Amino acid sequence: MFKAFGKYSVIIMTTALFLASVITVLGLNFYMSFQVEANAEAVNVAGRQRMLSQRVSKSLLNTQVQLLNQQSFDSELSELKGATNLFNTTLRAFQFGGEITGTSGQKTYLPAVKTDDGKNIIGSANKIWKPFHENILKTITSIENKDTSALRLLSNDTQYARDNINSILKLMNDLTNERETIAQEAATRSRLIQAVGIVFSLICFIIIMYRIFGQLRVADAQAERAEQETQQIFSTVNQGLFLLDKDFQMGEQHSQELENIFADTNVNHQSFTKLLEKMVSASDMDNVKRYMKLLFDPHKKQTLIADLNPLNEVSIQVKKGDKFDNKFLRFNFRRVYNNKEIERVLTSVSDITREIKLAKELERESRRSEKQLEMISAMMDADRTLMPIYLKNSDNTLDRINDLLKAPSRNSSEFKQKARTMMSTIHGLKGESAALSLNNISELCHEFESDLKVIIEKEEIDGHDFVEPTVVLNKLMSYNTTLNNLFNSIFGEKESSLTESNIINWSHLHNYTQEVAKRQNKEVNLQISGLNTPNLDSELVACINTISTQLVRNAISHGIENTDERMKSKKNNTGTLSISLFDLADGGYRYIFNDDGGGINFESITERAIAKGLISRDKAKLMSKSHLINLLFTSDLSTSDITDEDKGRGVGMSSILQPVKQLGGRITVKTNNAIGTTFMISFPKELSKANLAAA
Repeated sequence: MFKAFGKYSVIIMTTALFLASVITVLGLNFYMSFQVEANAEAVNVAGRQRMLSQRVSKSLLNTQVQLLNQQSFDSELSELKGATNLFNTTLRAFQFGGEITGTSGQKTYLPAVKTDDGKNIIGSANKIWKPFHENILKTITSIENKDTSALRLLSNDTQYARDNINSILKLMNDLTNERETIAQEAATRSRLIQAVGIVFSLICFIIIMYRIFGQLRVADAQAERAEQETQQIFSTVNQGLFLLDKDFQMGEQHSQELENIFADTNVNHQSFTKLLEKMVSASDMDNVKRYMKLLFDPHKKQTLIADLNPLNEVSIQVKKGDKFDNKFLRFNFRRVYNNKEIERVLTSVSDITREIKLAKELERESRRSEKQLEMISAMMDADRTLMPIYLKNSDNTLDRINDLLKAPSRNSSEFKQKARTMMSTIHGLKGESAALSLNNISELCHEFESDLKVIIEKEEIDGHDFVEPTVVLNKLMSYNTTLNNLFNSIFGEKESSLTESNIINWSHLHNYTQEVAKRQNKEVNLQISGLNTPNLDSELVACINTISTQLVRNAISHGIENTDERMKSKKNNTGTLSISLFDLADGGYRYIFNDDGGGINFESITERAIAKGLISRDKAKLMSKSHLINLLFTSDLSTSDITDEDKGRGVGMSSILQPVKQLGGRITVKTNNAIGTTFMISFPKELSKANLAAA
């Protein structure tokens, strides 16, 4: 130990002298800076005294004028008090030392003036000011007590101010100049002390450097060997490793894997926060910055830091040539201590892309299993007689849409019409699925509608625009196949026809009515009669199910008023829907759907039809209500400004017309603002199958 001390004794002693000189210079510099600051404040305060003396004189004059005019003088009197008190307090502080309000508005200590010139100036100022100050205080008291002598005293003070203000101004100006001289002398001494200290420090520094350079040659050889070992470690480790300093700058050394992870060879000395800003969203970056500060907070435990890590999983895009590679990274941080102080943070970066992809695949499989369980649960709760009819109808619906997708189209107009037809077709299946609580299929139908809506709103359309709807359609067909297989596995294959002992209870329509009413924040009841007729054709049952779900949704969304509107119309708070089916004399059936809502808004239909370009305004004036009602069955016409799960697509009524036409049915609509709307649909029994076959 003593041998080592002897080896470095010159360096140690010189360094000690160097540090002592630096500390001395810094200490003296701090002291002199304090003195300069104090002197500067004294100069500023002395200058303020000139202004305050003028404010006192001005306030006296303004108060006198206001008092003579019998006007309010509160602000003038307040200013007189403040200026007088501040001038007097400051003058006393210059004489004896004391705390005053500085020019910055903060409390500060003003030392007493020590020089003979300063004392003489203060003494002369006090001879003029003291009697003036005493008289002002008497005058203020007289004014506040509303004495009759107030105006006379105020006049005397004003005259005194006129006679002596210039003398006070000159004395305060002399005081300011005297304080400036003191401040300049202090600054000169400070510069001289600094110069001497710097020269001495430089001499010590030169000696130190001369001795150090000799030792550096030995240290360089050792450092070179250590660097080779470090590079060997960094080139083989499979994580990105680097050190962060307290300014969040990346260190000189890093592992080779770090360059591979970021696809960047220039990571040395980069700002880690700027690097993260390219990977993390702006909203998350604030949390990351706060977390980074915690890394160097000695009061926060390492275990807590690890638990709070917001960079445990970060998604980034790394550019490789002309392509971007998506990666998931995990950052871990370990503190590096030096003498129990946090000096740096060792940061490791791992590419966890493969782990994340595996986890997501497992999650997808789990969701797929959950959806299958949901389908089984919904299917078990659904009417077992209706399910085969629904499955057959959904198969036919998806097949029709698939045929439409395959059918060739020559231009944008034909592509757009194809999209409208598919949208009208899928809308009915969406309602049926929702009514049977087959939410997965209903959601996919809604997604299919949304994709078609985007296509319809485009000006130019080609076959490429149908890629996304095709993907969704494939999912729908896959779900439907799964549902068929599940149903057959659980219940066995059943005929989709009704007998005396095999009748649908239609409870799903009641449940669906309440679901839609709840979403639309309305109160609605549904009444059903005649739908449990035996020996109905499955095609007719499927059609009734389709149009009933759509009419229920349409009536609640557009027809039934909210509670307040119904009360204004003197209706029951709860709206009523009714569905009835009657046998006709010719062997057919009549289906009637009625709501007691506000009726059809013909003005809204007209305006929407004009806006969509379906009719001109001149033609609208000539159209009867029956013609306007026919417009309701036009695809892409909606009377709602809001698009949600139940309204706003503009295809609801066209999705009713399509299945009715396939069975040769005929629709009649009656509406009245007071009593609601009725849909009457007649089905010719013998023609229904023929029309279905033709379709």
